[in-house]
Amino acid sequence: MNSVINSSTFEPLNFKTPQLVLMKHILLILSLVALAAIGYSQVHKTVRESSYILGKETKVEKLLPGAGTLKGNVYILHEKVAIPLAFVDVENGKQVQADKKGYFELELDTGTYNIKISSVGYKDLIIKDFTIKWGKQHYIAVSLAASKGFQKK
Repeated sequence: MNSVINSSTFEPLNFKTPQLVLMKHILLILSLVALAAIGYSQVHKTVRESSYILGKETKVEKLLPGAGTLKGNVYILHEKVAIPLAFVDVENGKQVQADKKGYFELELDTGTYNIKISSVGYKDLIIKDFTIKWGKQHYIAVSLAASKGFQKK
């Protein structure tokens, strides 16, 4: 089947009609947004490992001689949501469980310790060679990453 085009009624597309100009602008904007999203995802790769931030040391008013205090909070990584009842284990055998707001406090003899923070559904965090100084309160903010199978989709 042959199609016949009547050249007398053929009109070329006019790219200056308002609808086509609008479509061109929308396609251009969508292209730029897609490129920006790709670039952003390459530059800002999400950290998925547990971590901690060491806070300011402060002086303890009442404390046993030769001891210091370790205080902190346990949160979900990249969120300001507390992880209740997380465990804080010190290599010397001391263990404490965070409260329902993720807060913990532990009095330790001066020295250097390996400290493990853990909770069901989250990756453990091991802080190596953490030094407790006499008469000082040491604050840490701990962020635990979700374990595989427990991650949000």
